Amino acid sequence: MLSNVINILYYSGLVFYFLPVLMIFSKRRLNISPLFYFTSINLISVFISYYFTLRFSNSYPVFHLSVPINSVFMLRYFQLLEQNSRISFKLGYFSIALVFLIDLIYSGIWYNNIVTTLFTNVLFTFLSCKSLLFLLKSNNDFELVTFESKFYILISILILNSSSFFFSILETEIRNDTGDFFSFSISFLLVINILFNIFISIGLWKQNKVY
Repeated sequence: MLSNVINILYYSGLVFYFLPVLMIFSKRRLNISPLFYFTSINLISVFISYYFTLRFSNSYPVFHLSVPINSVFMLRYFQLLEQNSRISFKLGYFSIALVFLIDLIYSGIWYNNIVTTLFTNVLFTFLSCKSLLFLLKSNNDFELVTFESKFYILISILILNSSSFFFSILETEIRNDTGDFFSFSISFLLVINILFNIFISIGLWKQNKVY
């Protein structure tokens, strides 16, 4: 029963990766949008991962590249969102590159890049929480549409990264389990990815200006 649920969630989840890209296309603001590149890389990498899983039974090489590249575009989104912030985004870019190189040298391309994943999960959980708090405190300064757009995008980033953090920590235990723990964990992760694509798509749909 659970295996059928996982299959349904997995293949329906693949379809949802198209949704945010289509939302940005509908706004016709492609050349200036970090979110366009982020969602496009997400879409491409998930299908390449599917191919690697079928061909090599290992999709880690795809994640070794997609995670740091996507993290750079996500950080760029926050940099544009918080142009007056005191946070050093240059340090953020440097940290992502450094952690990626250390992870790649240490673990190799065919093994899990858990350090990079955990680092970026923590980074974007922090940034999304910080931006959400600022948004909620200063919502009177925004038009309703602008507020809703940023709110949905930030919530999607928070949900994805905070949930993925715990999944990454427990990944070895999850993959080694052959019972319900594995099934429920995978189902939870698939639902989180679907929710992420739905919420960020709503935010992009409401967005007047695509950052």
